[in-house]
Amino acid sequence: MAGKDKAEALFRSAEQALGSGRLDDAASLYTEALRLAPERADAWFNLGWIERARRRFEPALAAYGRALDTGIDRPEEVRVNRAAILSDQLFRPIDAEAELRTALEGRPGFVPALLGLGNLAEDAGRFEEAQEAYQALLQVEPGNGRARARLAMLELQGGHPDAVAGQLKGQLDLAATVEDRTELLFAIAAALDAAADYGEAFQALEAANLLALSLSPQRYDPHALERLVDSIIAAFPARPPDPAADEVSPVFIVGMFRSGSTLAEQMLARHPALTSAGELDAIPAIAAGLQPYPQASAGLLPRQVEQLRAQYAAESGTFGRIIDKRCDNVLHLGLIKSLFPSARIIHTVRKPLDNLLSIAFLRFGEGVSYGHRFQDSAHYLVQYRRLMEHWRALFGDDLHDLSYDALVTEPETTLRAALTFLDLPFDQACVTPERNGGPVRTASALQVRQPLHQRSSGRWQHYAAQLEPVRAYLERNGIAVG
Repeated sequence: MAGKDKAEALFRSAEQALGSGRLDDAASLYTEALRLAPERADAWFNLGWIERARRRFEPALAAYGRALDTGIDRPEEVRVNRAAILSDQLFRPIDAEAELRTALEGRPGFVPALLGLGNLAEDAGRFEEAQEAYQALLQVEPGNGRARARLAMLELQGGHPDAVAGQLKGQLDLAATVEDRTELLFAIAAALDAAADYGEAFQALEAANLLALSLSPQRYDPHALERLVDSIIAAFPARPPDPAADEVSPVFIVGMFRSGSTLAEQMLARHPALTSAGELDAIPAIAAGLQPYPQASAGLLPRQVEQLRAQYAAESGTFGRIIDKRCDNVLHLGLIKSLFPSARIIHTVRKPLDNLLSIAFLRFGEGVSYGHRFQDSAHYLVQYRRLMEHWRALFGDDLHDLSYDALVTEPETTLRAALTFLDLPFDQACVTPERNGGPVRTASALQVRQPLHQRSSGRWQHYAAQLEPVRAYLERNGIAVG
């Protein structure tokens, strides 16, 4: 078979493998085909997408780069994909920003690039730059709800919540899609809450979450979560045996989303011995590769432990004292302690109704299916507490509760206790607001850069009547809400 014919046959086979989800086969076929016909820009793009899906981020960047070099159509889309890898997986925000600016040079007003620039600026605390990016985006797409919502959140930091709420209400008619309207309603709810108009805020919050639920591709399955928690507890009836001595282990922060984990991470990361790694995907990715999970994660062989530690190191960049703040790693503490027996776990806790209310005020992505109904988030909280009690029985000496409410009222005392648990001396930098732990890649980017305040502690009492069914459910399940 001639080289060109063989390449075309390989490309067809690669496309079939990709279409059927056989990513490893597709990667091999595309690689072989591109060796014979390296001018195929679309194939380089597909290979980049596949490598990113396989969590091979440097090869993904290289393949996307070859797509650009070979003259792919719409190069700005490739630049945005490269920026997402650089920012979200490789933690290189400067390089990500360069990709986005190059995309805009080729296609001024490209909405995904402007949105990406705004997000990067917010992560870095450069809020004026973020505003400029969102305003430029609205010149192109006036009805973009995400940009309007982010601008509103930035404007709220300067006060005048009544004015912000009124402005947002006037922009609802500009929403071109349900997605845009959803974003605006969440922002309206936040502005009304800040204006102490709690009744109307809750109405906007309910409307926002109802729309978000309608857009969600996945419904929360309470029975599935109960079965998962049961299977995790059954897979780890006792503390895993220690494998060969691990290197200096990461610090893992776990807990409910919106429990103060980002604030705790950022304050701890000001310590010279600790470095924030953000919400790493490494442990969930390792868990996804151990099937059936969680059964396959119990009783790992020494060679498996070594391989999985190496995988974690490749994704996190170091075995040093990084802080891995992935809240839902609470599902994987058995796996974590199997890989890193000396790992220390900081468990962030918050008043339950404050926690659930904070979840409701946030538009979550697909990974948090319980986030848009109180009955779902309350059920998740009960099951999470059940699992945490099991982990506490196994790993109590290696697990430290850090209270959000204590952190905002007595920051030095609270951090001293956490640092003692980590075998580190107290450092004044941890309670020095001018020092921060670097970019914040979570929904808490705005809040954690403000001076410490207690406004969110006890916030649920403004909505006590609306939350009465939730309070009753939690108390029936043994969770005190005071």
